[in-house]
Amino acid sequence: MQEKDIAKAIDSLSEILAKNNKEKGFLWQKEDLPKAAVLMISEIVEAVEADRAFLDEYEIKEELSDAIIRILDFCGQQGWKIGDILMKKVNYNKTRPFKHGKKY
Repeated sequence: MQEKDIAKAIDSLSEILAKNNKEKGFLWQKEDLPKAAVLMISEIVEAVEADRAFLDEYEIKEELSDAIIRILDFCGQQGWKIGDILMKKVNYNKTRPFKHGKKY
């Protein structure tokens, strides 16, 4: 699959998630970013907590999926086409040094 197709697929998913979540009452304006970001972070924290509690790997994946859903939903509700930017970032990261020159 070519990068432009991946970017379009990501943008399509973002639009679908935004539509679904709007229907469920999750309405985000640009100024809601701090609140939305906390919810994105909370899903990642839930994944860490699932790992710490020795829960099944499926539950960890489910929480990480929730984080991706929240991120793409917010972008979709802003009308942001994140797919191209994400693919540019992926390609840029390929040029960076091991661990980006950091300890971790």
